[in-house]
Amino acid sequence: MSFFLVAFSWGVFYYNVMSKKSLFVLLVFIVILVLAATVGCILKFQEKIIAQLEDQIQYLEEEFVPMKFEIREKKDSNISVKIKYYDMTGEEVGSSEVKLSGNELHFDFEVIKFSDKAFIFFPCGVYTDTIAQINETKIFSDYEKKGFPKIYNGMQFFDKDGKPLDEEGESQIKDQLSNYFAIACKGGSVSQTEQHGIAVHDLPLSEFKKGFVYQVVCHPHSGGIEIVKMK
Repeated sequence: MSFFLVAFSWGVFYYNVMSKKSLFVLLVFIVILVLAATVGCILKFQEKIIAQLEDQIQYLEEEFVPMKFEIREKKDSNISVKIKYYDMTGEEVGSSEVKLSGNELHFDFEVIKFSDKAFIFFPCGVYTDTIAQINETKIFSDYEKKGFPKIYNGMQFFDKDGKPLDEEGESQIKDQLSNYFAIACKGGSVSQTEQHGIAVHDLPLSEFKKGFVYQVVCHPHSGGIEIVKMK
């Protein structure tokens, strides 16, 4: 008789344990499903904003000038350069003066590619032939305000039908621009895919004259960058 009681007790114990274990597994499974659905919604929403940002680039002019600079002094292998930054409307939004040792000036731009016809640009740093690129003078903060790259002030926002976006739509795209800017500032990678990635454009300038103003011309529909001496 005692044998059957022991067996019955173990049976009840096993049933309770397995029931609780099954319930726990079920709860874990439900939590995983909820998290997966949430992450999926977030990614889908982010992809939508990225697509909207790409659409905005299509509306930009063929070229814009986010930066101009003037060689203030070049003497005894030392260079002093005045840099000014401009937004999409041509208004000045920042400036700085950089003094470096060397004879050849280099500008770094980080370029984010959305498609073969959609690019955004961030002036990154300045260095010379005697200063390694890794030790370049960073210039992100010269045109940043509350995490937003001011060179994109004045950017107009439209939907696919060419109608102006509402305030919420504009805010979402500006937030995405700020996110890309933050990644560029940290030297990170936007994406592991070929569609969205950062490339560094190295713009050397060995033949320049003191007192002349040069402008950096960016082409948002081709990804090209060039330095042009102003007349």
